[in-house]
Amino acid sequence: MISAHRLGAVPLPLRQAWRRNKQAGFAPGKVCLWGNSRRLTFSAQLNDPRPWTRATHTRQLLCLYGDVLELFFGWVGCDEYYEFHFAPNGLVMALRWPNRSSYRGVSKDEDLAPFLVPPDPVSARVFSWSEGWGVEGVIHLESLSPEDRSRSPRQLEIEFARYDYLTDGSKVISSTAPLRRPCFHRRQDWHRFMLKKAGTTKGQRNRPSLSL
Repeated sequence: MISAHRLGAVPLPLRQAWRRNKQAGFAPGKVCLWGNSRRLTFSAQLNDPRPWTRATHTRQLLCLYGDVLELFFGWVGCDEYYEFHFAPNGLVMALRWPNRSSYRGVSKDEDLAPFLVPPDPVSARVFSWSEGWGVEGVIHLESLSPEDRSRSPRQLEIEFARYDYLTDGSKVISSTAPLRRPCFHRRQDWHRFMLKKAGTTKGQRNRPSLSL
């Protein structure tokens, strides 16, 4: 059990849990996640000597055009969930899937229209660092809360994933979740966070705890 408090962080390394050995060309990466019951903040650092994308706009399925960091999340007990793509050139694409099977059959740009949503629930920026590129962002949980807000504690399912394209055009995929198969949409394998408010003391606000 990994736990974090408001000022702590949960480290989530990118890996290929479905493989016995790492794929040739695998490059390390990690995501740190911390926050409270209103928002979660994340910082991803991806080793990559040549970040690359040929994507030009946010109505494209960005993972088909080059390197991408992906973010998936949804509330436990709710069918709908969200998928975000972040490209090295700063493009952000957001999808809302009504249920766990909605993504099937979506394989090209033309298929995206029914599921595209504004990326407002997540504010993020792409940055460069000495070993590659990365993404820093905030997930605004209040804008995504289920209609039944009485649920306590609230539980969130979440995963970060990556497409890393190599110089020969092949790609290496990885995920922070312990996926049993190389499918990012396996919600049963995602991380599960419990967001609950701790007790208060005089002069202090509620300080929620975050556990994984």
